[in-house]
Amino acid sequence: YTAEAVSGKCLFDVFPEIAERRLDQAYREALTGKVTLLAHRFHRYLVKLAARPEYGLPEMQQSALITPLVRDGEIVGTITAIEDVSERVSRENQLIAEREAADQANEAKDRFLSVLSHDLRTPLTAILGWARVFQSRSDEETVRKGAAVIERNVAVQLELIEEILDISRISAAKLELN
Repeated sequence: YTAEAVSGKCLFDVFPEIAERRLDQAYREALTGKVTLLAHRFHRYLVKLAARPEYGLPEMQQSALITPLVRDGEIVGTITAIEDVSERVSRENQLIAEREAADQANEAKDRFLSVLSHDLRTPLTAILGWARVFQSRSDEETVRKGAAVIERNVAVQLELIEEILDISRISAAKLELN
């Protein structure tokens, strides 16, 4: 607004949404000497203005300071300082989204490690069991059967370890496909 368009008009006539959103109380309190800070987290904005397009926000995010205007010791009005905090809000939103993505990746890693530890433990349990059988009995049939089970489980274990190494190589961009 130009100075000519608003001079002599009541603030609430120029910006009726201030009263509609019940923020007029902050101005009434300023006329009694109280200073009020309106934070963007609670109010988003004092006066609805378009945000700059690069912030991706529907309206300018603002923090405002409303303070009494004093002349010769008497309160004659109010002063309002509005700070555009849209850039900060946009960056905070971006950081929150990145944090959520990191948390999801961390949860996926935890699930992967849980499944991996189970898959690695299973063949080892069979190998350990047969090693204990060998300690108590060592007839030829038992040894042949146990050796076959151990060989199968070692092959499974080696395959799992190779897959883990492939994942590591992919992550490090060192895997070549032929």
